Amino acid sequence: MVHYYLNNKDFVSGMTLRKPGFSVAPYDELNMAFYVGDQHQAVLDNRQRVAETLNFPLKQWVFPRVVHGDVIHKIKHHELGRGAFSLADSLNNVDALYTDLPDVMLAMFHADCIPIIFIDPSKPLIGIVHAGWRGSLKAITQKFINTWIDKEQVNPHDLTIYVGPSLRSHNFQIQADVVELINTNHPVYRPYIIYKKNQTYLDVLGINLAQMQATGIKLEQVHVHPHCTYDYPDLYFSYRRDHICGRHVSFIGMRSLFK
Repeated sequence: MVHYYLNNKDFVSGMTLRKPGFSVAPYDELNMAFYVGDQHQAVLDNRQRVAETLNFPLKQWVFPRVVHGDVIHKIKHHELGRGAFSLADSLNNVDALYTDLPDVMLAMFHADCIPIIFIDPSKPLIGIVHAGWRGSLKAITQKFINTWIDKEQVNPHDLTIYVGPSLRSHNFQIQADVVELINTNHPVYRPYIIYKKNQTYLDVLGINLAQMQATGIKLEQVHVHPHCTYDYPDLYFSYRRDHICGRHVSFIGMRSLFK
């Protein structure tokens, strides 16, 4: 049901897997998103089961509506529960969340896009980013870290970062329009275009790791999950593979005892 990155007295972090859950095909089984066409009650039951497993009440979760952009939002206490029980009260147009509050679970949807979790235990601060290829070209990961540096006085060397399973370059085929977009508007990312056997691919993971390094992050601070979502249909949803499918959430929460 859940793959943990951390589960200790201070933090709980990880991502949901595809099984077991209450959703039926094509959202089978542990779909966490209301917006994909699944039955509302099935999604709610899935969320409740995960919340109970993590011992983190659903009313303390925050679920944004991602749009493949670069908007970063700091969660305040009055926003607890946004999007947890209904799509209508989700935080809209947000692809990165962070907070310094304990007993708040930040969640981010994904099915091929890169979920990136940030922890600064010295502040403490927790955060999560949804880095699709569009958001990556907008430098959402670099902007997120710079937000912490500028607004929260974070030292980048204090961060621990977890990068979840995502669509990796060997399955991330792109067409001429994306190549032209990168060459014209984002030439710094040309080295991440891969030409192989008359096909063209994009290394979105490499783009995000480069953005981390540009802010002073060292790669030894970054824990990258080795899996490509496309390659493991029993474990992961994949929009590229299935198109109509469920969504995972990656999550990060800070326990009150830590504060």
